[in-house]
Amino acid sequence: MDSRLNEKHISCKFTNEITEVFYDIIMNDEVLKEVFLFIAKTLVANERNGNPSTGVIINDITENVVLTRQVRVKKGKSYIYESSKTNIHRKTAEKHVDMLLAMSLIYYKDLKPYKFLNLTVRGKQVLKKFVTEYQSKKENE
Repeated sequence: MDSRLNEKHISCKFTNEITEVFYDIIMNDEVLKEVFLFIAKTLVANERNGNPSTGVIINDITENVVLTRQVRVKKGKSYIYESSKTNIHRKTAEKHVDMLLAMSLIYYKDLKPYKFLNLTVRGKQVLKKFVTEYQSKKENE
């Protein structure tokens, strides 16, 4: 969703059921969850500091999102896979950003050569669901 389309549909919001569905979709995909939460945390932190930025770019995601994944290591004549923490690959980040764009949770401002990513109103609804679930989980412990 680009910024023009976001402005056109800025008043459209998800129902509670739809918000729950998108929350479940994001929670079931670890990479999608990390990318969405990184975008949200960065934008919220910038707003709190009084520094409303133009958004997050793909390079920010690839530099800051760290995942635990299986890495192939050569051992003798064969290979084994070991878990290690690595940064997300650019293609993976782009794929998951495209998913969030298709879900209309984020939108982009196209300023060549970058696409600055921001949360939509619907993305903020899903983020609010993350916060309430996190707080309720914390209270239950």
